[in-house]
Amino acid sequence: MDAIKIESTVPAEKIHHIIEEIPIKKDVNISYEEYENRFRYIFSLNKNEIKRDSLFLDTLTKFVEDMIIKFYADDLISANIDRKLGKLDSVNRSEIIEDVKEVLKSNTLFIKEKKDIKNEIFEYFVEYNTLIIDGYLNFRSKSYHKLIEKAIELVLGNFQLEVEYGEFIDMLKALVESQTHEIDTVNVVLKGEKYILMDSDFQKINNDHISMVLEDLYYDEVSDGDILLSTIIALSPKELIIHLGDKSKGDIISILEEIFEDRITICRDCKICNKYTI
Repeated sequence: MDAIKIESTVPAEKIHHIIEEIPIKKDVNISYEEYENRFRYIFSLNKNEIKRDSLFLDTLTKFVEDMIIKFYADDLISANIDRKLGKLDSVNRSEIIEDVKEVLKSNTLFIKEKKDIKNEIFEYFVEYNTLIIDGYLNFRSKSYHKLIEKAIELVLGNFQLEVEYGEFIDMLKALVESQTHEIDTVNVVLKGEKYILMDSDFQKINNDHISMVLEDLYYDEVSDGDILLSTIIALSPKELIIHLGDKSKGDIISILEEIFEDRITICRDCKICNKYTI
């Protein structure tokens, strides 16, 4: 097949690593031309590889996708953020841009949209021998801009959840710090989804009243985790010991660690860890 030309504003020294990652590089002749601060990369198959046209076009499609992510995505994402949110501080902007790029590179998110873009580039190469990346992004690829919009919406949604979660943790920390300590030490033995609460003498703490209050508030059954969290916050102990044994922490324990910080200890191997089972 005829040589295919890909034009860009990105110089050769910046894309060396992308070219080196081309899986059929040994079967492809690659050269480039420079003119008026633009660069034209010329790809052609060796004569004895003429039957590998489809793989060749797949390779060039991947090359264009990598170029876009590496050298064009930041500006495209940034412009889209400006339209949606206006000006952001540099820290938040950088974090959002990097998170959006991770979404664009992900193999599990927006699979259909990415497949459509890949097919779009592939079909372009079937019809034309020259692709100018800047022109493609500016005038032809509505699908790529739609993908970026969806990726930004996903990241902003997650970002908002993180903000709300941080505010939730800060509120609980402030609540705990403002309360009088009802008890010096609380031992929590966690087995599966169940738990036992004990004081410093390892006497069981009865928290049935908290369970009843929560059920009355929410008119429904509440989870053991919700009851555990509410009980410990209400008791606001000076010391909190979580006896996990070989169990993983889980979300509730991670939340308690954020709230109680240096007042919490995770125990993995003691007589209490080994004694109690549920």
